[in-house]
Amino acid sequence: MTSNEKLTLHLLRSALWNTDADLSLFKKGVDWGDILRIAEKQGTISLVASAIRRLEDLGLGEDILPNEIINKCVTLQFSVIRVTNSVIPTLNSVVNVLKEKGIEPILLKGQAVAAYYFKPEFRYCGDIDLYLGKDYADKAFAMLKEYNQFEDDSNGNEKHGNMRWQGIEVELHRTAIDLVDTKDNKALYEWTEKELNSGHNRLLRIGEIDVTIPSELFDAIFVMQHLWWHFVKGGTGIRQFCDWTMCLYQVADCLDKEELKSLLQRFGLLGVWRAFGHVAVDQLGLPREKCPLYSNRKRFLGEKLASIAMEYGNFGQEQYQHMVIDSVKKGVIVHKWMTAVYFNKLKFWCFLASPRATWPVIKDYYKDLFLRYFGKG
Repeated sequence: MTSNEKLTLHLLRSALWNTDADLSLFKKGVDWGDILRIAEKQGTISLVASAIRRLEDLGLGEDILPNEIINKCVTLQFSVIRVTNSVIPTLNSVVNVLKEKGIEPILLKGQAVAAYYFKPEFRYCGDIDLYLGKDYADKAFAMLKEYNQFEDDSNGNEKHGNMRWQGIEVELHRTAIDLVDTKDNKALYEWTEKELNSGHNRLLRIGEIDVTIPSELFDAIFVMQHLWWHFVKGGTGIRQFCDWTMCLYQVADCLDKEELKSLLQRFGLLGVWRAFGHVAVDQLGLPREKCPLYSNRKRFLGEKLASIAMEYGNFGQEQYQHMVIDSVKKGVIVHKWMTAVYFNKLKFWCFLASPRATWPVIKDYYKDLFLRYFGKG
């Protein structure tokens, strides 16, 4: 990592745990613009901005921390808070409409994960994910079309359908995870469906209503699996690691370690859990006792995954776009080579974390690649 990336992580840890940053790290010249750029790339701009503002309260002078940087941080924070808060009335509206029709949605990720943070308003939430199950999802879509503010944005996705409600994207989930035809994925799919419909769910006050959210055990596994899935498919940033880190901090004491280990082994995700655990503990400051099944065996791998997350950014989108633009200018052969390197780098390190969980994704990727370039696909 670059020195500015390390400083950004230091500020992020300060914001996550509501602690004072080390002022000595900022006594020399600091490229605040680059730090804010890195934070925005990682989807953590509001958190890092709050930590920078705290440096002023700790006594960092204007000669090092200019007023224009403080003002920019204030603007960035309010921008994120405004977007995040705008989602809550929509969430309340959709949930109320569904409940009136006898459908009890379960909120996945988003605002439910934000509640694990010390300051939930600093965690960017731009859309809403509601689990309904197969039986109710299509019924909900048909019913919601009666409302004027409903805009159908569904694309035939087997996992969920998309819609826009009051300008906010809402995903109505038939299933909680992507369907992949492997033994491990089927086991994970069956467990998520059973757990979501088991009565172990909780209630969380969001806005003006109580919203149903999953159990602590479900979130601990699901948030990590969602993070891993994005990582192996195309990249992810530090924000997704922050979500899992704060989730673990809040739910770790509720978890049965033996049950957790048994489930992770059954799903082929124990290696991924332990590798990601190093990112949570060593890079983001999670107390080790709050990371069940922590092991020193995958320390180097965890460092490498954190480095890739910092390089690729939030869902890898920005890095991928830069790579495509740069490679296309250099010709078709170079473009294909750089694209292969981009995705192979992710899959290689994920494979080292868990060959069993990663191999099906690698196999499908190379099958599609072969059909695209050499077959009729």
